[in-house]
Amino acid sequence: AIALQRLVQLEFARYHHSCGILVDLYYAVMGEPLPPPSPPPERLDVMAPLDPATLPPPAKGEPPPSTDPPPVRAWVEPVVDAEGHQTAPGYWTYPMHGPLFDKARGLVKKFDAPPGAAPKEPADPKAKGAAKDKKGTAAEPEEVKKPTHPAFNELQQALLTASVQYEERLHCLQCWSQRELEQLSSSSGKIWSNLQDFVTLRFEAETAAVRELTSMIKDQVEAEGRFECDVTLDMTKLVHHPNTLLYEPIVPEVPPVCEAPTATRLMIPKLYELLDGITAAAEGSLFVPVASVVALLNQTAGVCEVLGTTAEAFVAELTPPGGAQVDGAELLLHLGLARMDAWPVDETYRVRFQEWLQKLGAGNAYPDFWMDEATFMDLPLFTPEMEHAELEAQKVMPGKPFPRTAELRRWLFKAFQAFPVASATWERTKLQRRWDRAVYPAPPPPPPPEESSRVVPLDWDEDSQEDDHTEPSSPNKSARQEGPDAGLYTIDEDDSGLGVSLRRVLGYLCAACSDPLAGMRLSMAVMAKNPDSAVPVEEFYDIVHHMGVRPAIPDDPIGCPAFDPILRFAATRSDKGLDVATFAGGVEGARWMAKFGHRFATRVRQPTTPKTDAGGSAGPH
Repeated sequence: AIALQRLVQLEFARYHHSCGILVDLYYAVMGEPLPPPSPPPERLDVMAPLDPATLPPPAKGEPPPSTDPPPVRAWVEPVVDAEGHQTAPGYWTYPMHGPLFDKARGLVKKFDAPPGAAPKEPADPKAKGAAKDKKGTAAEPEEVKKPTHPAFNELQQALLTASVQYEERLHCLQCWSQRELEQLSSSSGKIWSNLQDFVTLRFEAETAAVRELTSMIKDQVEAEGRFECDVTLDMTKLVHHPNTLLYEPIVPEVPPVCEAPTATRLMIPKLYELLDGITAAAEGSLFVPVASVVALLNQTAGVCEVLGTTAEAFVAELTPPGGAQVDGAELLLHLGLARMDAWPVDETYRVRFQEWLQKLGAGNAYPDFWMDEATFMDLPLFTPEMEHAELEAQKVMPGKPFPRTAELRRWLFKAFQAFPVASATWERTKLQRRWDRAVYPAPPPPPPPEESSRVVPLDWDEDSQEDDHTEPSSPNKSARQEGPDAGLYTIDEDDSGLGVSLRRVLGYLCAACSDPLAGMRLSMAVMAKNPDSAVPVEEFYDIVHHMGVRPAIPDDPIGCPAFDPILRFAATRSDKGLDVATFAGGVEGARWMAKFGHRFATRVRQPTTPKTDAGGSAGPH
């Protein structure tokens, strides 16, 4: 209703200003002075309270008339006859609609007199000497007629046209507003019906939510329980807030993952204890004194019982003949894998490791592949049957089974890291350098002259002088550097900090055989890149001498290395390759096997199930 009244006001304002513009225009054309501005029209407002002064006085005994404006709409009740039948339906009326447009039509501008015309004044019949006609009536004074300007007639025509247009726009606006009001009344009736349905449904939903809350409270009271989380009644829903706890939650006690003790295995904490003790006894060396190892094994409870032998006998099997030191990595490996069916390895290890490297995308790196701890944890060191058996053995403990094979891999990685060895290329090059120093010793440096009598040549450069670590020169050095074996003398940075190499793991595992020749054959079958044919001399040399696997054997007392260097070893061998039978069948190979064959033979592994004597008692073996 307010918007409709505002539209009518705008239409009237448009009409009123159009008339003012037309009057000013035509008066200017007629050359007449502009008429004075017309007073502002009365405000077109039928929704304002009525002025009591404009209302008729009330009749005697009646209340004064109301000053409220007419309502926007009113309902006319249906007409019902005496018999109760409806003769006319009810309908909505709009009391403010008609008066609004009637008042707007009453503000149409009236026509003015032409400019210059004297206003007609009525004659005073009581005036003396007033002229009378023959019948005795007062005679009208004669008017002085002035010719009307043609433009004035055009002005009247223009004003009439503006009034007609104003009436037409009011009529269109009245018809349009009537339709909109009727449509609004119809839609409001539908909305009111929908609101009634909404109120009914909301009442039922709120009642159901309250009923549910009441039932929940009743159940808690009967069960003598309590609400664990916050529950709120949000209008028509019973909302549970599981993250808003009313009491501190009871955390279930999770049993720790513990390793099941067994009489045939050293437990992981015990292995870490032995690792710390053996590393401390080594004092930074790759070898551990035998006396320190025997004392440590005797002092650690339960070790000899699991090994099934005495500490002296166990260490003696790992010690070279007449040696007083034992390889630290080999000692830890035998302690960790003692009495396990996964050791010694067989030729199937080669296929498993090569398939594993192919999945990693490093199949060409076999066996010189360096592994960090995360890669070492995925190493297929144990067969699936072995891992399943270990997992079943750990299920005797409550809670989650202890992953012993995974923790054993982690311990083996730390054991190899505690006694690092460089790659085969690095070890082979160091051996060649030691051999060159032994064969071509450097002359002793001249004694330094006294400070007072020292004469320094002009071309003397102290930084260019060789120290004790400089490689000694030899007659054949330059020739070998320029030949195909020049790479043997190129020593890069030590690569033992890269992790643990697969060659080293395989080298130790393949050596756990009772026969040195069988251990050498197994090493060739597993570690050689093409074991089906003759192994190249350089590759055969690395496998036989455990380059990149074991620490180097100390030199002789005169400073000569225990092994021949690769150049001397290859000089007496065929370029087509070697095999184990050819190497061990020769005089030099037999001498080598007699001296160093113990590195491929280890007999400390015990059976998984102890044997039983005639009396029925089980003893360690």
